[in-house]
Amino acid sequence: MNYLEEEVMRELKRLSEKSLEVIPAIRITDQESKYEIIAEIPGVLKKDVDLTYEKDVLTLSTNLQEIKGEKEAVYNELKPIRYKRTIPLNGVDIKKTAATLKNGMLMISLPKLENHKAQKITVN
Repeated sequence: MNYLEEEVMRELKRLSEKSLEVIPAIRITDQESKYEIIAEIPGVLKKDVDLTYEKDVLTLSTNLQEIKGEKEAVYNELKPIRYKRTIPLNGVDIKKTAATLKNGMLMISLPKLENHKAQKITVN
């Protein structure tokens, strides 16, 4: 291998070793008594999902998902992936929140606090 080829391979290896942070695609529905969120996080295990709610912001993050093979790759474009997304939501009853992960889809149900639920106003 000549010097230029070695430099190209070294640079490709360096680039391939970096992790990739991805903003997962989501769908949010605002129902009368709760918010429903679906987030797409393929390849993530339940134990690697971290959900926090602080100061009216829900944060979804995952631990690094490394892609390993049996042997060291000569060339590799597969990068470790980390998902992260913040979602502003007012008035969530965090004690009643539930989340499930199935087939790469994270489903989160966030009940609203009583004083944040929509109330009908009568017009006289």
